[in-house]
Amino acid sequence: MSKRVWILGSVAVVLTAAAVFVQTQIGFSNLIGILRYDTRREGDLKVGDPAPSVLLHEIENGAPTRILERPPDRPVILVFGSFT
Repeated sequence: MSKRVWILGSVAVVLTAAAVFVQTQIGFSNLIGILRYDTRREGDLKVGDPAPSVLLHEIENGAPTRILERPPDRPVILVFGSFT
């Protein structure tokens, strides 16, 4: 078997495995959306930095509150996305 055939076969196997992974784990339509609309960027916060003053809604009563207004002795848990 020539080296070129071995390399092309290896590339084909890797591409097939990647396509199967994308389809089963992400979905092609989601991948296209991620590539098209993703505007994330690396943040400036580092471990140990104080939390930014963002407005949140409490689960218990839905009241808006800011992270910096919370008592420092209670932890704050942030949930992103759906947990249902």
